[in-house]
Amino acid sequence: MINVVDRVSTYPGRVKITKADGTSEYVTWERADQPTVAGTPINKALFDSIAADIGLTADTTVFVSKSGSDTLGNGSSSNPYLTIMKAVNSLPKNLNGKRVIVNVGAGTYNETVVFANFSAGAITVNGVAGAGVTITGLQVQNCSVLIDAIALVVGSGGIFVSEKGMLFSATSNITVNGAANAVILRYGAVLEVTTTLTINNASARAIQVQYASTASITNLAGTNNGIGVYVYQSTVYLFNNLIAATTRTVNDNGALYERGASG
Repeated sequence: MINVVDRVSTYPGRVKITKADGTSEYVTWERADQPTVAGTPINKALFDSIAADIGLTADTTVFVSKSGSDTLGNGSSSNPYLTIMKAVNSLPKNLNGKRVIVNVGAGTYNETVVFANFSAGAITVNGVAGAGVTITGLQVQNCSVLIDAIALVVGSGGIFVSEKGMLFSATSNITVNGAANAVILRYGAVLEVTTTLTINNASARAIQVQYASTASITNLAGTNNGIGVYVYQSTVYLFNNLIAATTRTVNDNGALYERGASG
């Protein structure tokens, strides 16, 4: 992967002229051709636009580490980025059917991670098996994201899935701590967790599922939440609900199905 950056000059427009006798001088160069059409500048924005149109051409893994750099890093395993959002923003929106992995090293990342409007593929977020990764919030909009092989902790920003976004976790436990509304699904969103989703200290709603969305959770646990599960014109499946001392609310053609232990 080539990390394209714009050239930053100390002296913009400055050129060096060397004469036939070997002496030289510096002058400031200014284009004065008075074009009738300015044309397209060759810069990072142009290359980003071309990459977005073409999409990915091969399976891609982008690395993130607490020892990485968003300025000098290029997302490789030997030179990772520092933040998850830098890795996400390095990807073209057109995944072109290729396999995409964002490999995140253990640690706390004080950022809300937003996956939005990626097409023709899914993004997998993984790392060292079982390694703890803490983020402020997670948003998935109009694309598909799989959490794999990491223990993910989400803070006060909670999890927000919308606009037909899909969030899956088959091998990773997910914990949400201290978000007023811990998990929100809206407008055709899908959440499927076949491990354990733990929600603690959600003062308003632990899970809010609205507007033709679907949630399927194998193990739901947690304590000290307000309303546990709120369903509005949507469907929720809970197979082992261990979430403590919470209320279930189902409104306006919503459906809540529970099997197994109930909090």
